[in-house]
Amino acid sequence: MNSRNMKRDIFSAFPAVVLMCIFAYACGQEVSEECELTVDCPIGQYCSFDNVCTFDCRMDSDCEDTEVCNVSGQCEDLSPDASTDTDSDSDSDSDSDTDSDTDSDTDTDSDSDGDSDAGFDSGADADADADCTPLDEWCDGNDVIRCIWTGKDTRVMDTCDPLSEYCNDSASSVVCSPHVCSPNQPACNGNNATNCNSQGSGYTGSGTDCGGQYCINGVCDTPADLVEDVIGTTGSSGEADNRMRGVFLGCTTSRILLEIEAYLGISASADLTWLVFEATSQDGTYTKIMEKTTNAGAAEGFISSGVVNVSLVSGRYYMIGVYWQDVITYYWTEQTVYAPETTAAGQTIAGAVRNDAYSIPSAITFSTDQGVNSYHMRVTTAEP
Repeated sequence: MNSRNMKRDIFSAFPAVVLMCIFAYACGQEVSEECELTVDCPIGQYCSFDNVCTFDCRMDSDCEDTEVCNVSGQCEDLSPDASTDTDSDSDSDSDSDTDSDTDSDTDTDSDSDGDSDAGFDSGADADADADCTPLDEWCDGNDVIRCIWTGKDTRVMDTCDPLSEYCNDSASSVVCSPHVCSPNQPACNGNNATNCNSQGSGYTGSGTDCGGQYCINGVCDTPADLVEDVIGTTGSSGEADNRMRGVFLGCTTSRILLEIEAYLGISASADLTWLVFEATSQDGTYTKIMEKTTNAGAAEGFISSGVVNVSLVSGRYYMIGVYWQDVITYYWTEQTVYAPETTAAGQTIAGAVRNDAYSIPSAITFSTDQGVNSYHMRVTTAEP
């Protein structure tokens, strides 16, 4: 082969080599080096079965939801012994501990304790704290913390937005929940004037019962601009159990919803659950923002929710209604096409209908739950 052909062959092969290198990098693999143990590999890599250094992840987001990225670049399941090595522990090496190094403890550092910090204890920090319980979750300020399955370290699973959320450890799982009230501000707990706590998760005490007045923005008041709007009529009626009935409303003037009433016929004592759902667009998802259950005796007429105190914000959309499980008579204006009605907060846009409702949803949609009839209700609002 002459020198000209040799040069041509070298340069023609060059793009293929470059492409192979690019392809290997794009697939998440760097140029490998041989190894016998993970300790032979650079930080962030482990020794594979093929005796080359490699990695599967760089951060937790590279792994599945139930996994975390460990210090050797492997996705580690939060359940016991999810590894692929040949021993009975859950790490990526072949010794009998639960880390990815070659010493006999269960951490990933060079000291002789069992954690992954520089302190000689068995906690996840540099003091003498005890281990955490594997898979336990708790709140640390606005962070949702989880103890990994080894009990030797923790992960931040979520960080709550302090402007709108708090870390809620009272639910079945630790989650970020919307503020119940504005932190450290006067607030209304039903019709009691009180204050919101520093987390926005609840109230500082029972407060003052406003009695015949309304609690508005944490103060007992009798607003001069109180408006009571009647929706629908008693033109038609029916009786059924497991129903949700109400109204969809487009809010054009910010108001405080103080009371909901539904015109019902109740033959015996029955629980009524009053509901408010909110959306940012008419056809969007309506998320539940208020739920209150009351008990009503035998009666026919407007049955009250009592004071509910919900902010209706201009530009947003709401479903205001009631849910029941017992057989109850309810009333409406029969229509073939929904006729909007004007209220102090804005226009109604549809009836709200859910049949065979055996539980209360956390969210509803306009397309699924709208109806053409106007259900007989009364809503009382005031200026914020």
